[in-house]
Amino acid sequence: MKILLFLIVAFLYYPILAQEEGLKFDSEKIYTQEFIDSLISNPDIKIDLDGFGKMLSSDSKLIGWPHFYSFKSSRAVRNGLSDSVIYYADMTFQTYEETNVKRSIDIRDLILAHINKARVLSIQSNYSNSIINYQKALELSETHPYKWISFARAGLARLHYEIGNDSLALKYFLMATKDSSYMNIPRSSVTTHERLANLYEEMNDYEKAKYYKRFALKTSVEKNYSDDIASLYGGLGEICRKEKKLDSSVYYYKKAVETTRQYGVPDYTGAKENNVFYNSYVDIHEGDINKGIDSLKMLVRAIKKVEEINKDSKDLVDRITMLLGVAYEKQGNSKAYNELFENYIEFSKKYTRHKEKEGIENLEIKYQVKLKDSSIAQLEESKLQQEKLIRQQQIITFGLGGLLLLMFGLGYLFWRQRKLKNRYEKENLEQRLLRSQMNPHFVSNALNTVCALVDKKSDQTIPYVNKLAGLFRLTLTNSREEFIGLDEEITALKNYLELQSNLSNDFDFNIHVDENIDINETIVPPMLIQPFVENAIIHGLSGNEDRGHVEIRINIDTFEKLLQCNISDNGVGYDNTSVELKKHKSVSGDIVRERLAILKKKFRVNTRFNITQNKKDGTRVNLYIPYLVD
Repeated sequence: MKILLFLIVAFLYYPILAQEEGLKFDSEKIYTQEFIDSLISNPDIKIDLDGFGKMLSSDSKLIGWPHFYSFKSSRAVRNGLSDSVIYYADMTFQTYEETNVKRSIDIRDLILAHINKARVLSIQSNYSNSIINYQKALELSETHPYKWISFARAGLARLHYEIGNDSLALKYFLMATKDSSYMNIPRSSVTTHERLANLYEEMNDYEKAKYYKRFALKTSVEKNYSDDIASLYGGLGEICRKEKKLDSSVYYYKKAVETTRQYGVPDYTGAKENNVFYNSYVDIHEGDINKGIDSLKMLVRAIKKVEEINKDSKDLVDRITMLLGVAYEKQGNSKAYNELFENYIEFSKKYTRHKEKEGIENLEIKYQVKLKDSSIAQLEESKLQQEKLIRQQQIITFGLGGLLLLMFGLGYLFWRQRKLKNRYEKENLEQRLLRSQMNPHFVSNALNTVCALVDKKSDQTIPYVNKLAGLFRLTLTNSREEFIGLDEEITALKNYLELQSNLSNDFDFNIHVDENIDINETIVPPMLIQPFVENAIIHGLSGNEDRGHVEIRINIDTFEKLLQCNISDNGVGYDNTSVELKKHKSVSGDIVRERLAILKKKFRVNTRFNITQNKKDGTRVNLYIPYLVD
């Protein structure tokens, strides 16, 4: 089965792997580095790969072995030789490292080798190393654009989809759809939109799910690609079933059966099993119930023989269980109905998310941090180049000191340029430093909560840490930007409030946004609201005898052209908090005050906040921040 899947993958990747035999080796000819480089840099030139190896061997000084081994790995992909793919990919990396001169024209071969190796590792269920190789391919493409890099994005999307990281899968699938070269391939376009539909279906967004499945159907018909038509009709039937539209679900499953009869069962993993399910669904609702039950039981027995159940098999078993339940209910067979769900629970124990087993989600965090570090390094390099340029300008300026008037004019321009530059750098640095101060303050409180849960030996400790990890990742992303979407800021606030209200504090909350504000088009500075919400929960509600409540209201002050954010709680009030808590609240308040001062100067608006409190109503913070409409 894995060999068959490997060959299917090779067919899918054919546009980036195909290399026709062409230019032959001539033992009478002397090959130069310029000639070798022309073959490497121009992928349209057809080369006899073995002959290319002989060309390189004719002179030990010639550079080009990474190209040779990279395409040897591609040939191994086409021939279904998984061990050879990994071997030749590793040889690509090794020969590149052993080359004294590192050249940009060899990077394309490194990217291709990483993609080839990643595909084989994913088929071998070596998910961690597969993801690492895809990430390396993407990282290299940041500085050396590669036409087929979306195969790496789609590969990452499929891996995260398989292990249950739905948000990351959605992110990478959507990135792949923006690549016209990749989406012009019928199989790529259809499978990508079908997986997007499946993700939105799991999120219960059935309208988007139906949109993407119908788009994939339209593409299949227009481009004469029939492999996924039956599964797309079946998927539409499943969505209609969840929407409790029985007639529509039966209609689409009949279409799936008719399509299979017309085109035959596609030759890919799971197609035969899905075909059995489509026929059984139609039999149970409009035909022979017993026939449908027998077919489904036979299908379950076949799946049970598999040692480890992947996500697609688990989804199929979920659908089978649902359909058998409907059939037994129609027959009034309560005994079989009860046994069905007992067997389902036992069967589900075989399904283990790889995310939980290997901690793969951490790889994405490390990858994003690495990209951030790389971006900082590039900025530092750019800064050094600018400083070098400025020094050169200074030398030229002082070299023209013979003419007093010209010296005065150039000196004045130089002084003004330096002043503006220093002012900008100072404000930019202050903003970055202040944003970075928000993270330690939040992390400190979060870790204190974790310590408290551990000390109590609470069974909520692990769920809290897992949910906290997701919040940290979102906070890390937002803190890098000067402005983020208001929808992203609200999402971060909701995640934080849900985390605290569910696991560490007894309170409820409400976020209200004025209906005139388009949160998808409005952008704001990140993490200005969060410190006040944090103080309201941890300090304002601390020691509160009644159930706590936090309310956030966001409106537009049209007169001052500012976003007005009101954060209120029913806590004990500022005057009743301890000296330590007052000092703690002062730290975060000072940081926000400094950020608002910089924003006030930069955007020429009256950014500010004020705090009011009383013993009856708790504390209320009025925060005024700048906003832009994207």
